[in-house]
Amino acid sequence: MFFLEEPATMIAMSDLRTSRSLMARVTDQEAIGRRVKAARRVAGLRQHDLAEACHVTRNAVTNWETGVKRLGLSQAASLLPLLRVTLDWLYLGDDAALPWVQREALAAELARDDGTGGPVDDATFSRKAA
Repeated sequence: MFFLEEPATMIAMSDLRTSRSLMARVTDQEAIGRRVKAARRVAGLRQHDLAEACHVTRNAVTNWETGVKRLGLSQAASLLPLLRVTLDWLYLGDDAALPWVQREALAAELARDDGTGGPVDDATFSRKAA
């Protein structure tokens, strides 16, 4: 342990490692983008549908999904009801609050993703009934 400014403020090194790990997960744009893409596919939405609902361009959605641009909190908040996921899952991958069926579908979609981060060919996905 070490002290910060005052002796009464002690922080364990394990707490600092946890904080760094959490920050790395929150700022991993590519991982967040893969989760946006997986959730969009599970919800049966096209990039165009998501873009219209969030009042952004389809290119903005593509940039989020590929990790080129960072997904801001306000944008993420507008996505949550459409994608039926939690902010914890979107940013951290924590699926504890999601229903089991949703967790399984998202995990399968993430596993299916080839991970290249390339553009999504929406023609290969059919719209699913909500």
